[in-house]
Amino acid sequence: MNTTDDLMNRARQALADEEAARLEAKAAELATDDERARLEAEQQARREKLKADAEAALSAEGVTLPDLADKFDAAVAALVDLAGAACTRNDLIRQHAPALAMAQVPDAQRTPARELLARATALAASKVRTRDSDLGRLITTLNADGGPLPRTTPVERARRS
Repeated sequence: MNTTDDLMNRARQALADEEAARLEAKAAELATDDERARLEAEQQARREKLKADAEAALSAEGVTLPDLADKFDAAVAALVDLAGAACTRNDLIRQHAPALAMAQVPDAQRTPARELLARATALAASKVRTRDSDLGRLITTLNADGGPLPRTTPVERARRS
């Protein structure tokens, strides 16, 4: 009977060890699930905070899409006005070229609208250009029509002299 009791005790112990191992595995699985859920909740909270911060930044005065649209419309209107004035001036100079030449009127030189538009845009871009912006390439492209930024046109000199 001693051997039978010993075998029974070993069997009970083996069953108890298996049950304990199963319970430990289940506890570890539950802990992993809880940890995973906690980490996912933290990530979701971080995402929501980042989204809220980004939305707040983009809704600041002067940078919303409607604000930019207003500024864009004003800039286009100003460029239209500049180009229109330059074209009108050039037409008048062309119409009155003989009289202007005879009278030797100073400042009777033509002002190409394309040059003025390119310069105005390049100067504006150069004033806000940063290392991280892609405005340098735009300025370089516009300088082909507007000339190098350090050079001034007769139009620019008219108010600065």
